[in-house]
Amino acid sequence: MMGSSSQNSLQSFYQNSLEELKDLFGHVQEMYLIGVTDSRVDWEIIYDRVFSERCSRRVFTLCNELGSSLDYYDPDTSYEEDVAAFYWALKDKVTQFERLNI
Repeated sequence: MMGSSSQNSLQSFYQNSLEELKDLFGHVQEMYLIGVTDSRVDWEIIYDRVFSERCSRRVFTLCNELGSSLDYYDPDTSYEEDVAAFYWALKDKVTQFERLNI
């Protein structure tokens, strides 16, 4: 049986991880919305920002730490479709974690 201190530490860890995941989702959402609303934007630049060490790799790590992997279908057809697939999957995952009330 875990003591109160251990439970609080674990709860704090999950809350911090979820907050970081939400922050990263905000970044992905911002990049995605820029792409869909500004026809002058180069989707390759958005793709490079979303699928970077500091963003998508961290998202995968955080999801695993929170106990659920991020699964999404990568259409691998265009930068825009790849970013869109990742955005929608991450949005669903963040919603799922929020419903669990971690």
